[in-house]
Amino acid sequence: LYPFDIVKNQMGIKENCKRFWDRIINFYLRWALCRLFQDAELEFDCSPLTPHLTETRIADVELVKQMLARSSRPLMLLGSQLMANFENIHQLKGAIELIGIPCYCSGMSRGVLSDDSELLFRHKRREALKQADFILLVGAVCDFRLNYGKSLNPMADVVVVNRGKNQIKMNAGWFWKLSHGICADPSDFLIKLSLANVNDSLKESRFSGWMKILRDQENLQELEIMYK
Repeated sequence: LYPFDIVKNQMGIKENCKRFWDRIINFYLRWALCRLFQDAELEFDCSPLTPHLTETRIADVELVKQMLARSSRPLMLLGSQLMANFENIHQLKGAIELIGIPCYCSGMSRGVLSDDSELLFRHKRREALKQADFILLVGAVCDFRLNYGKSLNPMADVVVVNRGKNQIKMNAGWFWKLSHGICADPSDFLIKLSLANVNDSLKESRFSGWMKILRDQENLQELEIMYK
C-alpha cells in the first residue's frame, strides 16, 4: 500500500546506531522491512480468476420442478453466488422471470431484477418466509441473516442450491429442515430450471393470490416508511 521509503521512516529505523540495543532493534526492523518487500519487484498476473462452476444435474432440476408443481406459495431467495458467472447475467435475468415465482435478493444479487419487476420484493421477508410452503435458497445460506434458519417455515419444503457442499446444510437439523440440497452453480441451476418448462406446472392462477398477499405486505411497509 505504501512505498518502501515511507514504511522505512514510519518504522523508525535509525542510521549509525552506537548503542548495542539500538543496533539489535535496528537489525530486527531492517529484517522485517526486507521480508515485507522481498517480492516487491516481481510481476504477478492480476487478471481475474476463472471460477470453477459445477453444472446442475437434470435429475435435480426435475425434482425441483415437481416440488414447485405441488406448491401454492413458492418463494425464492437469491444470494451473492448468483453473480459468480456474471457473463450470463442477461440470460439469468430472463430465466428468473420465466420461472415466475416471487424473489427476495440479498448481497450481490441485488440488481439482477429491475426495480419495476413484479417478482421482486424487498420488505416483510421474514413474514413471507413464514408463510411460504416452498422455499428455494439459491446461493444463499441459513446464517445469521436468516436467523440461522429459524426464519423459515418449519412445514415448508426447503431446497438449497449452493456451490459449496458445507454451505448447503449450514445449521440444518437444528433450526430448520432441509428437503433437498443441490451442489451446483446457482445461475446454471436457474437457467436449466427455466428451460424445463416449469411454467407449464405453475399457472399464474395457482399463486396469484399468494403474489397479492406479498404485494399488499410490501405496499403496507412502504406506507409505514413514507409516513415515519
